[in-house]
Amino acid sequence: MSAIAAKDWREFIRDRRLLIASALMIVLALLALALALSWQRIASHEADRRAAEAGDRQTWLEQGEQNPHGAAHFASWAFRPLTPRR
Repeated sequence: MSAIAAKDWREFIRDRRLLIASALMIVLALLALALALSWQRIASHEADRRAAEAGDRQTWLEQGEQNPHGAAHFASWAFRPLTPRR
């Protein structure tokens, strides 16, 4: 049994099929990991942006009556509206 396995292993190494298949699997695994980590980072960034925007909006609403010019300087444009991605 071990002689057959050793023969098959030598054939795979000589043929380089195992090496190419292993390299392809590693590349695909790294690609999947990069996609998952990027998705997580983007979701975290978006949650932080929404929380900061909500906090800024609440501060804006709680500032009371002011001169319109002074109120305009109170960070009402801290966050640009998001544009559609192309």
